[in-house]
Amino acid sequence: MAKTRLRSPSPEPEKALPAKKLKTGHVSSTSDPAILRDPTECFASNLFDPSNIQRLHNSYKTSEPYKYTLVEKLFQDQLLMNVKDECLSELHFTEKETDIYKVHQTGDLASLSFLTESQIALLPHILKLRDALYSPTFRTFLQKVTGCGSLSGIKQDMSVNTYRKGCHLLNHDDVIGTRRISYILYMPLPHYQGWQKEWGGALELYPVVPGPNGTLEPEPFPTKSIPPSWNQFIFFEVQPGRSFHSVEEVVVGEGEDGRQRLSISGWFHDAQPGEEGYEPDAPTMDDIKSSREQLASTSTQFKSYPEDAVPPLPDTPLTEGEITFLSEFLNPVYLQHRTMKALAARFIEESSLELHD
Repeated sequence: MAKTRLRSPSPEPEKALPAKKLKTGHVSSTSDPAILRDPTECFASNLFDPSNIQRLHNSYKTSEPYKYTLVEKLFQDQLLMNVKDECLSELHFTEKETDIYKVHQTGDLASLSFLTESQIALLPHILKLRDALYSPTFRTFLQKVTGCGSLSGIKQDMSVNTYRKGCHLLNHDDVIGTRRISYILYMPLPHYQGWQKEWGGALELYPVVPGPNGTLEPEPFPTKSIPPSWNQFIFFEVQPGRSFHSVEEVVVGEGEDGRQRLSISGWFHDAQPGEEGYEPDAPTMDDIKSSREQLASTSTQFKSYPEDAVPPLPDTPLTEGEITFLSEFLNPVYLQHRTMKALAARFIEESSLELHD
């Protein structure tokens, strides 16, 4: 059976899909999440207990380097197992790579609402999970934990992502449009084997410090690293200049057991026109500089290199201490003075180097 392909912004028409174009950006779902009769049956038991909500709220308020919450088990395991199976068998993943990330990703799951009935019938558990996430019950849960205000149920923004060997996501703050809550639901594979820390793929959170011009800038190293775990759910409020995070590069191959960092991630947006809690005059994230806009801004002050600094030219051999330290990470053959001079000459000629072993 052919996989259902969620369409990109301007692809060639797909015969397997209806004529109406599906979007990969966030769209307003035509289905009302409220029609899910009892969303609580989808979630882990005791998730909505007042004592649990209070515990998560207290954890959220005191978390560092900024406010976030980790739910160890969000959904009923069987539902998530079924969702995982549908993701792997029915959805199409496209490799995407830019200057900030490399990932294999589906289109926006809100686009599933535009599929034909026969196609939707292939994805019952994904649709059930999606509608449970954006249900009034779960949005109220998020509001109580974070105190974030009203969230939209019609503006759904989520996709399935798989990080395989070499995939990563560089540091950024998620500031775009009306995003209010960022989240990620983990389904690392294989599900029966715990994801190992040394495989990479951890969510990394960064503290900030005032820059030379007073703008908050992320520290170069994260102070919180959270490895993925089955059915784990992490969420945090999008905060301009504060909610900096990245995904550590995955360094393990799939192997015989299909290892990959599978997840569903996305955003909850501010309440939209016609929804309870909508604020027409509220500023959006478009009014605030995102981390990428800050990088491009000419107002950022960069520290120049000292004019009297002596560059480490190839004619300067490494010290024994430097060789000992670097040998932990590099093949010692590349640390030999003769090899370094040859590599420098090649780099001048070709503007790039490819090192093996």
